[in-house]
Amino acid sequence: MKVNINPYKLRFVIIVGLIMAFSGRLYAQGFTDGGFYFSVIEPGKSCAVVGKANYVYNLIIPATASYDGEELSVTEIGDSAFYGNTGYLNQLTIPESVTKIGSGAFYGCNGLKGSLTIPESVTEIGENAFRGCRDFTGSLTIPGSVTKIGSGTFYGCRGFTGSLTIPESVTEIGGGAFWGCSGFTGSLTIPEGVTEIGASAFRGCSGFTGSLTIPEGVTEIADSAFWGCIGLSGSLTIPEGVTEIGSLAFEGCSGFTGSLTISKGVTSIGTGAFRFCSGFTGSLTIPEGVTEIGKDAFAYCDGFTGSLTIPESVTKIGDLAFWSCSGFTGSLTIPESVTEIAYAAFVGCSGFTGSLTIPESITEIGAVAFHGCSGFTSLTIPESVTEIGGSAFRGCRGLTGSLTIPESVTEIGGSAFEGCSGFTSLTIPESVTEIAYAAFADCSGFTGPLTIPESVTKIDFEAFRGCSGFTGSLNIPDGVTEIGQRAFYECSGFTGSLTLGSGLERLGNTPFYGCDFDEVISLNPTPPTSIEEGEKANVFAYSNRETPLTVPAGSEEAYMASPVWRRFKLAGVLATGITLSNTALTLTTGATAQLSAAITPENATYKSVTWSSSDTEVATVSEVGVVTALKAGSATITVSTVNGLTATCTVTVTANTSGIEGVDGDGVTPVSVVSGEIVISGDAEAEVYSLTGARVAVATGGRVSGLPRGIYLVRTGGKTYKIVL
Repeated sequence: MKVNINPYKLRFVIIVGLIMAFSGRLYAQGFTDGGFYFSVIEPGKSCAVVGKANYVYNLIIPATASYDGEELSVTEIGDSAFYGNTGYLNQLTIPESVTKIGSGAFYGCNGLKGSLTIPESVTEIGENAFRGCRDFTGSLTIPGSVTKIGSGTFYGCRGFTGSLTIPESVTEIGGGAFWGCSGFTGSLTIPEGVTEIGASAFRGCSGFTGSLTIPEGVTEIADSAFWGCIGLSGSLTIPEGVTEIGSLAFEGCSGFTGSLTISKGVTSIGTGAFRFCSGFTGSLTIPEGVTEIGKDAFAYCDGFTGSLTIPESVTKIGDLAFWSCSGFTGSLTIPESVTEIAYAAFVGCSGFTGSLTIPESITEIGAVAFHGCSGFTSLTIPESVTEIGGSAFRGCRGLTGSLTIPESVTEIGGSAFEGCSGFTSLTIPESVTEIAYAAFADCSGFTGPLTIPESVTKIDFEAFRGCSGFTGSLNIPDGVTEIGQRAFYECSGFTGSLTLGSGLERLGNTPFYGCDFDEVISLNPTPPTSIEEGEKANVFAYSNRETPLTVPAGSEEAYMASPVWRRFKLAGVLATGITLSNTALTLTTGATAQLSAAITPENATYKSVTWSSSDTEVATVSEVGVVTALKAGSATITVSTVNGLTATCTVTVTANTSGIEGVDGDGVTPVSVVSGEIVISGDAEAEVYSLTGARVAVATGGRVSGLPRGIYLVRTGGKTYKIVL
């Protein structure tokens, strides 16, 4: 059987079917009337307009539609009813019969013009209902019957002008609801009934020119809620009901002036929440209860004035949290609750003054954390800190006094204290293994000698560049294997010797440019080489050719053949070995023994040695190696060459009083020592014995002179006394 199908009816069925399917709501029946597609909601009573059947110049939605001889009230504009109708719609009229405008109903209808009046009958406006209707040019009227403005409802409706009035009936403003509505002007008042302001709800509404009022009922200001609302002005108070300020919530709201008050109740300030709010000119109040100040939270808010108080509840200060907040003044107190000072947290906060005390709770000071905080005058770093990040205190030129790095620190980042020219002394602990690039560059206030700990293995490029206040000699410990280029560049205060340790292997270009050393001593038998190669090698190019160089014996020829070292005048040969005449001694108390040291090679230039005892109460040693036993015990005698070679002798001391009876101990009544002589009271006769029991002198006229230093026993008046001469 042949069936004739009207192509126009077929088209209608397909279009209505697609519209209903796309809308997400299954209507019972579809029909056309007056150039529109409709779908029955309640038979005999109501219907929804779901599209247009014919071209229309002005989009006037009827209040009723006829179907099967009945008048149905048009109560809804269906989801996506006019979606994507661009370029040929003009003015929009919505009848009083409509109670609901569906999601995406006019999405992308960028040809709609004039004002938009939503009738009082409407109670619900769906998500993205007017999204992209950019050519509306008049005002927007939202009726008091609406309780919710869905996400993206007026997204991109940039042509609206005049003030925006949100009725008191509204309790929720969805994400992106007014995103990009840049034509609104005047103040913005959020009604009292609103509890939630969605993400990007007013993002880019740059035309608002008055104040912003947020009601007490709001509990959350979501991400980017007021991003880029550059015209909002006056002070801003975050009400007590708010618990969270989302990321970028007020970023770029540069028109706010006066103070920013964040009321108690807020626990989190999100990333970039107030970034670029440069217009604030008053104080910033952060309440107790805030636990985290997010990344960039107040970055570039350079207008804040007065002191900054960080509450005890804060545990983390995020990256760049107060970047360039240069208007803060007074002291900065970081509470013990904070466990992390992140990257660039206070960079450029040049207005802070007074002391900066890092709390014991901090283990790491992030890179660039206090860069440019030039107003601080003193710094205390606790033993809890293990790492100081790169440029952490760079440019803090107001810091004065001593800079003491605690023993807990194992890493000092590049440029960590660069330009801190106010410090006068420096202490680097044994825990540090590397001095990073420019770590102390241009710290010109340091004075006195520089001590580099034995633990250091590398001194990176420009580490001490421009530290012109250091004086005396410079000793590079044996553990250092590399010195970077310009490491001590223009350290012009050094005037003594430069001693390079035995472990040094490589040198960068001009590491000691501008240093006026009177001699150079290199302890490595293998000449250290240049980090740079060939023509780029320029280690000592600007050094004084007359500066004498001393090297280990047997390496003279190698040094003079090296392009790094041959410009020097070879002046001396260092010892390569040292031995002692005895490696162990056993002495009785009071006895002495002579130790002698032998240095190799015989032609070594520097043969002077130093002597020391590990326990001077047991045994002492003189400048020429004479050991004197003082009391029972054990001590180690060490002899050292100028280039650090050592030899040792273990001395064991035992008590000995043999041959003398009736020793009374350390009585001092009749016997004393005056100017190296033994004096007997009343010119009495006395006999003097060594601790071995041998008589060494008899007192004449109450005095004994000419005895060598040591311990003696004096017998007089029937008693014995021990003395030290």
